Amino acid sequence: METRTSPLVTVAITAYERIDLFRLSLSSVCRQTYRNLEIYVLDNSNSDDVQNCVREMADDRIHYSRNAPNIRDNIVINHQKAFLPRSGVYHYVLSSDCSLNERTIERMVTALDADPSICAIASSECWVNPATGEHSPRNPRFQGYTSSEIPGSHERLDARRMIEDAFFDLKGLGVAYHTLMVSDILAYAGLEPVYLSPGHEHHMGLEILMQKPDFGFIRQEFLQELINDRRYAGEGFRKHRRFMEAMARKRFLDKNYQALLARNFNVTRLQIGLAWLFAKCTYQRDERPFDAAQQVVRLTAPLALASVLAPIYFVVGLVHHLRGRFGRKR
Repeated sequence: METRTSPLVTVAITAYERIDLFRLSLSSVCRQTYRNLEIYVLDNSNSDDVQNCVREMADDRIHYSRNAPNIRDNIVINHQKAFLPRSGVYHYVLSSDCSLNERTIERMVTALDADPSICAIASSECWVNPATGEHSPRNPRFQGYTSSEIPGSHERLDARRMIEDAFFDLKGLGVAYHTLMVSDILAYAGLEPVYLSPGHEHHMGLEILMQKPDFGFIRQEFLQELINDRRYAGEGFRKHRRFMEAMARKRFLDKNYQALLARNFNVTRLQIGLAWLFAKCTYQRDERPFDAAQQVVRLTAPLALASVLAPIYFVVGLVHHLRGRFGRKR
């Protein structure tokens, strides 16, 4: 499908040991039918295995860098590097325990080029056993958000509804990792603490969804998660999951308050949903209940005051209007 004008795509792979999985991941990127790629391997390993694998691959599109020494916070640094805008028009971040169908980038670039309404595009996923090659489906994502469909290509998911539901019943908002997005969005989002918690990934997802009315989704299992018992646990970095997700939504709401009003979002409703998210954390010991309770008070106090004052202002306004109207008649 490529022509000389095919846009350059950046693929950033975050790697940490697990050379058998990394080899599968990198090979799947190098085999893409879409060839105009720059591939950044960001290595957080202690051993030389990943570096040696890159040398063996001998693909001049690969740029290798390594963090040294492997101190505790380097995984955060590594993922921050993965989301830095580079030369590509489009950008894809891939974990080294995942691989891609060989047509993934081709299909996604075609969709982004042809459909200016979508801000980014992702795909369905499946589990793959590296030892046997056996595939098994994962639960489908973002069911019920389809606004329209491009036959033979992708669905358009309603970005507005996804933002609204993120403050209520849409728990998973993973639209940053394993997603092809326009590189300009990365510069806009500018999230230094990415990967520090799932909440920061959700904030980036909300920022992406603010860019266009739709989010593209391909209902084919183009992303393959490699089953292994060496998945990164995250220790203290990813504690207090629900509380951190709620905090990320609060940060997004504070940052985009005026923009949301300008787009006719019901911001009061979003604040009520956010207060409910924090309230649910107050009775979960591992979700920082005291801090969550403070956030509930900070959110609900102004809402309660507004609910008391609103009728008073309405009556005062009505009286002022009637006096003006009948005063003119005299």
